[in-house]
Amino acid sequence: MEDVQARGTGTDRVDLVCRPEAAAEARSAARAFLDGLSPRVGAAVAENLLLMVSELVTNAIRHAGGALEVRFSSTPERLHVAVDDASPSMPRLRRPDWTGRTGGFGWSMVHKLADGLAIHPRDGGGKTVAAFLAR
Repeated sequence: MEDVQARGTGTDRVDLVCRPEAAAEARSAARAFLDGLSPRVGAAVAENLLLMVSELVTNAIRHAGGALEVRFSSTPERLHVAVDDASPSMPRLRRPDWTGRTGGFGWSMVHKLADGLAIHPRDGGGKTVAAFLAR
């Protein structure tokens, strides 16, 4: 990420194991990150970041398994969240299943909320999915 500056260290990071509680743990880490920002962001931006974090981590739990890392950072213009997971498969947009059987809502929601997305394969396997949100 470029010129990151958040909470004095540049980047906040949390390592998680893919389990149902991981999305809640990631949201807690996101809240702590947001609480440390100066200047603070508005309520709508904070809610959008929390929702994106929840959906990105839920997708990693559902489709990748294993361990994952979530990083938060900011610039004066943007907030960044990046999720590293063990799956080399790239996320794909698909039509949401309104019956609730197969999902399809999360990645579509991230696409609508984010001001930018980047997906990169990681050396040694897996990928990084990064989302950017204007402050």
